[in-house]
Amino acid sequence: EDKERYLAIIVSELERINLIVDDFMFLAKPKEYIEITENCINELVHSVIHSLKQELEQKNITIQVTLTLQVSAMCDAQQIKQVLFHLIQNAIESSEKGKTIYVTLKKTSENQLLLTIIDKGCGLSEERQDRLFEPYYSTKEKGTGLGLMLTKQIIENHNGKILLNSTAGKGTTVEVYLPLSD
Repeated sequence: EDKERYLAIIVSELERINLIVDDFMFLAKPKEYIEITENCINELVHSVIHSLKQELEQKNITIQVTLTLQVSAMCDAQQIKQVLFHLIQNAIESSEKGKTIYVTLKKTSENQLLLTIIDKGCGLSEERQDRLFEPYYSTKEKGTGLGLMLTKQIIENHNGKILLNSTAGKGTTVEVYLPLSD
């Protein structure tokens, strides 16, 4: 039992290291890594949540997922998983033990997909929100300051947009808009 728990931690940390390396690789050659194909976003969301299972269990956090329909988008699956990982991990890190994170996915009237991630965590002041997408700015002690900057860049490279609304002491809502596949 202990071996399985430790192996899960090792795998989780290796995935984290891989993401950090991917972040640096993306900065070095951003356009060369985009492989646009049709991908089921529902599957990408579930895959990322599964990879964060250990962190969720450690903090006793649940994720309530509401996927109104099977949604496909033209995107680079690895990069969108990277976006999802950064956003969900940020929600986990800002939430207290025993809280719930809400992930919803739906189609908008403008033929876009809207992914919303809501946490009831510590939230951010307006001053911090204004700097969130700056390179090397982090609100975390061990943060690289690359996660949200790369997240925004990836979303914009996919002709999408990201909106973040946070209130100190109440939580954060992140909305990601991506074009749907025809």
